[in-house]
Order: sequence, then structure tokens, then C-alpha cells
Amino acid sequence: MEVLAGSLASALLATGMDPERAGGEDLSTVWYPVLDPGHGGMRSDDRALFTEAVRDTADHLAATDIRRVLSILESQPWLVFRRLRLHILQRHGANAPGRGGEYLDGPRPDHRRPVAA
Repeated sequence: MEVLAGSLASALLATGMDPERAGGEDLSTVWYPVLDPGHGGMRSDDRALFTEAVRDTADHLAATDIRRVLSILESQPWLVFRRLRLHILQRHGANAPGRGGEYLDGPRPDHRRPVAA
């Protein structure tokens, strides 16, 4: 999963956006508006393809190691990774008691806040 997350991050950097300057904004709500399987984004876009791969892998791994999945997703500053974390918490939150609230509280010290998936 780390490799896929890194590939998605690289695809985002290739767009010329700086995650520190843009506060993690990646316009993922435009090119991948709905994270649920079957809704997808622009399939010809590398960012969308890697987003699907990360989402599906995270969904599969979360059943057995949700803490690791959330940690990997949290390590990236981009909005799409925050959306993916919330998506995983929505689907597998019962596997991680006590983890959900920290993603739903107010602004985080490192400026990364969760947003609606």
C-alpha cells in the first residue's frame, strides 16, 4: 500500500501543485468527486487510477490492520488522502475503536483537517 500511496502522491506532484503551499488542496473533489466504488472519476487520469488502487487496497487491508492503513494515509498531506481516511473509517471504523474521533475534531496542529469523503 505504501508504494501505491507514493505513486498517487507522485502523480499529484506531477501536476505542479505544492502540498505545503496549497494546504494539501489537490482538486480531488473535481477529478474524483465520489470515493465509493462504482462512482469513480476521470478514468484516463493517473491520479484517479492511483486513487482507485489506494482505495481498494486500503479497503482490503483495513479489515485486518486498519491502524496501519490509517497511518499510511495520514502520512500524506494531500486532500485525497484525508478523504480516503474518512472513507476507510466510514467502512471499517468498528475495527478501530477510538480512532474515528481524532479525524472528526477541529483543525489539526499540522493544518491537515479531515473533510467529507
